[in-house]
Amino acid sequence: AAALISDNIVSILKEQGRCNVMLTGGRSAARLYEAWRNLPNFQTVLHP
Repeated sequence: AAALISDNIVSILKEQGRCNVMLTGGRSAARLYEAWRNLPNFQTVLHP
């Protein structure tokens, strides 16, 4: 799921130059953040 969401974020960034994501927290968000942290391009997505 993290890779799918990340791919969508990157796609939106390429098209619009900006993407806002809001996660409300909880176990699902914690798992997503954990998975994102392990993605090789996570910092690139945050700071292109």
